[in-house]
Amino acid sequence: MKIILIYLIMILIVVFLYSIILEPELVTITHLEIRNSTVASALANKVIVQISDLHIRSIGKRELKVIEIIEQLQPDLIFLTGDYVY
Repeated sequence: MKIILIYLIMILIVVFLYSIILEPELVTITHLEIRNSTVASALANKVIVQISDLHIRSIGKRELKVIEIIEQLQPDLIFLTGDYVY
């Protein structure tokens, strides 16, 4: 029973550290193909960027990284969804 409790505490510590230290710095890029022919033809050769859940307190490394990525993608459309202010 004691070893299970120790493992559980270790797992909780790892999850906590991940959520506080690593996850807030992650920027995820996902490329999707639109398979609906009507929408796909209307958006042919367009680059769309969708941004969400930034939870910005101030402009820091992560926010500058997001701006750099967006500039490199040269999007035709930008959709802002989700949470921005923390």
